[in-house]
Amino acid sequence: MAIMLAIGYFVASLYSKGVKLPLFSQLIDMAERERSKVTPGRGTFRFYTGALLAYILMLVFNKPYFMFASAVLVLAMGDSASTLVGVRFGRNKIPYNKHKSIEGAVAGFSFAFIGIFLAQVLIFAVSPLYAVIISVSASFIGMLVESLPLPVDDNLSIPVATIVFLSIIF
Repeated sequence: MAIMLAIGYFVASLYSKGVKLPLFSQLIDMAERERSKVTPGRGTFRFYTGALLAYILMLVFNKPYFMFASAVLVLAMGDSASTLVGVRFGRNKIPYNKHKSIEGAVAGFSFAFIGIFLAQVLIFAVSPLYAVIISVSASFIGMLVESLPLPVDDNLSIPVATIVFLSIIF
């Protein structure tokens, strides 16, 4: 996993410096938000930075790999779903952050929960009850952090907060 993170980080770093790699550049272009295209690859670079930080924290806290996977899945599935649903269907703003919607937060929680639960049960062979507890915990903290008006990019704060939270309670 460390090798995959290193490769992703390296590719995102090259892309942010203007180096275009076939296939990788096309994937990054499809995933970038319009406002981020001023600094190409910024979101991808921060995604890999957040994942790398969560991986390092998993090692520091000596936690099982599935906790790291949960932190990254909250970012990959929850943050993505909250953005897509919030932009398209978000009508009810979160009281403490007018830039985020309740609809987006609920969608983010739901998608993160499903992704984490399936990964826990199908890939990591975690018992269904324990998988539900981990999925609810990770999805809740990830979407809470995503909804806060923090000065830190949520690609960094979501996986870090999630792995720290999971490490404390499990």
